[in-house]
Amino acid sequence: MGYEGNDRRRHPRFPFVKTVELKIDGSWQECTAMDIAFGGIFVSTEHPPPTGTPVVIRFAIDGKEQPLQLKGMVVRCALEHGAGIGFGDLDEEDRSVLSELLRMLEQTEG
Repeated sequence: MGYEGNDRRRHPRFPFVKTVELKIDGSWQECTAMDIAFGGIFVSTEHPPPTGTPVVIRFAIDGKEQPLQLKGMVVRCALEHGAGIGFGDLDEEDRSVLSELLRMLEQTEG
């Protein structure tokens, strides 16, 4: 379930290559998500924000009218490569939508 390699993540992650929007210091920028898990997402960007930066990430989900918008924090920065973003406290609706997305990705992977 998910590809985990040698990392120590609590949640399985799944490939999720998709254009997303990242809000940093009040400004939105487009970047590319590479993978996603219940605990966070990795985005590829030429100018990743430093570790500890609060962000908002927004992306469309097939079949949903509104994009999913989640608060998070940069937990890992790979200069000139991207940033690992940990999701903050998710409300019940966001948890449900994210869980549904991950189930779909898991089924697609298998």
